[in-house]
Amino acid sequence: MRGASTAGGMLVLRAVLGSYLGASFELRAVLGSYIEAALRPPRRPRLLHRRCPSSSATSSAPTSELPFELRDALGSYIGASFELRDVLGSYIEAALRAP
Repeated sequence: MRGASTAGGMLVLRAVLGSYLGASFELRAVLGSYIEAALRPPRRPRLLHRRCPSSSATSSAPTSELPFELRDALGSYIGASFELRDVLGSYIEAALRAP
């Protein structure tokens, strides 16, 4: 059930971002791909990392913010200023928290 709501949320998020930015359909798809990649659960740690308790504890901790790299990639792709990149990140985070 959560997967279905996440997929629907992705479509809405793409449309909102696209209309907010005046983006083409292709740009909306690219933005959605970046967002989906950021939302995928992290891969299982390698065996080497499993032996280190501090490493596995930090890698499995949920994050409440989008990675800076994602914000920067989105902003760079659309040629946005640093402030707009931060605003985009805030919109995306809010959309992801919504039920």
